[in-house]
Amino acid sequence: MRHTEPENTLLATGVREHPIVQLIKDALERNGSESIADFADRAGLARATVYTLLTASTSLRLRVATLFKLEAALGIPVGELIELFRPAS
Repeated sequence: MRHTEPENTLLATGVREHPIVQLIKDALERNGSESIADFADRAGLARATVYTLLTASTSLRLRVATLFKLEAALGIPVGELIELFRPAS
């Protein structure tokens, strides 16, 4: 039986560091006193989720609900975050 991903999950693979990871790192740098825990709390995400995102190597798998929480925390529309999953042509 072939494994399929849930409908509400987005995948990105084959990149050195996913742009969403960089956006989170940039937000943490901008808010120098903000810890990963503070960012997670502000975003309404589990701290383990944010840590996992920040330590992801070349693939990233996000639930749509996570994207909406990142939209609020990063101030970037969810549509723009979704576009980051579009394969390079």
